[in-house]
Amino acid sequence: MSRVMEGWRRLRSRWRSEFESGLDEEIRFHIDRQTEKNRRAGMVPDEAHRQALITFGGVERTKESTRATRSALPLLNTSFVTSAMEPARCCALRGSRS
Repeated sequence: MSRVMEGWRRLRSRWRSEFESGLDEEIRFHIDRQTEKNRRAGMVPDEAHRQALITFGGVERTKESTRATRSALPLLNTSFVTSAMEPARCCALRGSRS
């Protein structure tokens, strides 16, 4: 059983690492695009980047919010599936009584 748990931990760790990497890349993309817009509007590079960060909002706050949403999704999906399966269970029980 410990091999299974260890395998599961490694898999979760890998998913978490890939998620964090993708999240960093996505945030960087949005900030870079805003920085570029600011530069085209006439700002010097440093000011353009600073304003892009301000426009984007808190990077860490965005990461935390995204992580929280991501961790809540399995709970939402589980309850959705459970709710969707309820009518099927009732029909199956009724059918087995006949």
